[in-house]
Amino acid sequence: MKRWFAMLVAVTLLSQAVFNGGRVLLSWRVLAMGGDAALIGWFTAAFSLVPLLIAVPAGRFVDAGRAPAIMRAGLIVTVFAPAGMALSSHFALLFLSYVALGFAHMTTLIAGQGMASKLRGSSSGLDSLFAYLTLGISVGQLIGISFAGAIASMAAESDITGATDPATTTSVNTTPALWWLTGLAAIALAAGWFNASAFRRFDLTTSSHKTGTETSRSTGTFGMLRLPGMPSALTASIAVIVAIDLLTAYMPVLGHELGISVAEVTIILAARSAMAVVSRALMPLVLRHTDRNLVLIVTTSVGAVPLLAMPFATTSIQLTLLSGVCGLAWGFVMPMTMTWVSQLVDDRDRALALSVRLMGNRLAQVLVPPVAGIIATSTGVGSVFLVSGLLSAASAVGTVRELGMKGRN
Repeated sequence: MKRWFAMLVAVTLLSQAVFNGGRVLLSWRVLAMGGDAALIGWFTAAFSLVPLLIAVPAGRFVDAGRAPAIMRAGLIVTVFAPAGMALSSHFALLFLSYVALGFAHMTTLIAGQGMASKLRGSSSGLDSLFAYLTLGISVGQLIGISFAGAIASMAAESDITGATDPATTTSVNTTPALWWLTGLAAIALAAGWFNASAFRRFDLTTSSHKTGTETSRSTGTFGMLRLPGMPSALTASIAVIVAIDLLTAYMPVLGHELGISVAEVTIILAARSAMAVVSRALMPLVLRHTDRNLVLIVTTSVGAVPLLAMPFATTSIQLTLLSGVCGLAWGFVMPMTMTWVSQLVDDRDRALALSVRLMGNRLAQVLVPPVAGIIATSTGVGSVFLVSGLLSAASAVGTVRELGMKGRN
């Protein structure tokens, strides 16, 4: 099982590198094609539209033992999506390819998280599994952002070298980086294809659940939403995923406004992923010596502070430090909310519960970015981070109320 899970983490790492590299490159590609912050908001929302519709059905398929098929479908689309983005010369193909990237992102996440959730039952065991799985996600994000940003930066420098008009240097050539991401996706597909089939040997759904609850009805989607603690868990997850989306989509725009180079923007975004890697690597150790509810309360609260400060930052150093603090806090929150929702339902419904969590994330990702784009266009990009910080602060209040009350009981 250890070797199989290590391969799952590796496949997750590679696929996340593709997704996050593609998301950063999307912003620069839209700008290069003549788009603006509002259009980036609509593209960001589109990334989550199809995942919103398929999250719950995909979760049910995973709970029914079809995780390998879901994983394979996602990995296949992971190859074609960045290729389509690289070939796009107009917004229509770019839009369709980006929607496909969102589909691939959702299906691989649901399959991977669903597989992991069935391997170990206790809270500490799930925290560790999700910590390592999301560690792979964070490393993949760091590699994808750095890899894509470095290639795009070199392309921008090449343009600068051959340019006669300084105004042309604001356009970033993202095509070479997108083709490199397509190559990474092909490697992920090759590695993940056989690993998905091997999962059948490790599906450790216990016999007690098969015999004791075989005829009982599964908790429905709406029933899950009414479970005590579920709204707070979903809100904490939503606040972080929305903040990551807005940071990824609008930091290039903010950098453009402030005159920050492509390389510096890449460092700012990479700082968030790098610190998430640190926090997830340390998470099992921290949770062995600290109450997990206290850790969640502190990290959800701390994560709101740098977002509220970003509108007032004016240098790349300041933004890098703030982004790093975000990553350190969010690195704890995301895997711990996975355990949180998993422990609120019966074991056989864990993949569905994780899908409900992802559905909530995607619903917010569909609704918030267009509004953020309008806000950015009318009041400046900095206000986007202020709104995100307020949402994070509200989620922290809900977490304190839910977990703080449990601590006193």
